[in-house]
Amino acid sequence: MPPVGSELRKVESARMGLPIALVPSWAKGNGVDGLLMVPLAWKRPLLLPPPNALDAWFLWSPDNDAGDWELDPRRVQAGIAMNDAEKWRMQSLIYAASITTKNRQHVLSCASLFTSLALKSVANSLWIADEDANSISIWTDHAYSIHFGQALY
Repeated sequence: MPPVGSELRKVESARMGLPIALVPSWAKGNGVDGLLMVPLAWKRPLLLPPPNALDAWFLWSPDNDAGDWELDPRRVQAGIAMNDAEKWRMQSLIYAASITTKNRQHVLSCASLFTSLALKSVANSLWIADEDANSISIWTDHAYSIHFGQALY
């Protein structure tokens, strides 16, 4: 069953508006820099086939991190227990992101990632879903429907 309150949002210029109900508590107000998008599979197991494993992402704030990880992004950033090739490959899956506030709206930006994900999704739109009290996930429509087991159209 899909998370309550998840929404399909249009990506424009690698940005998308966040519904206020899905803005993490630590990001409400003035916006936040220094955020990262990491594969959601690093946070929790997913029901996605390997070709779609990178179609679901987690908004991570190193300053507001709580909870357990399947693969801790801090370890990836530090390259702990990785050879050079693996370190490069894993670190290339971390994207800089930010939340800005403009006209009382929160806008999530992640240039490289959102542009490529939106091209894989219907009508340049991505799903935003609540992950827990501390963050959100971003999904292509195909990955969202596979994981949550329902047709979206």
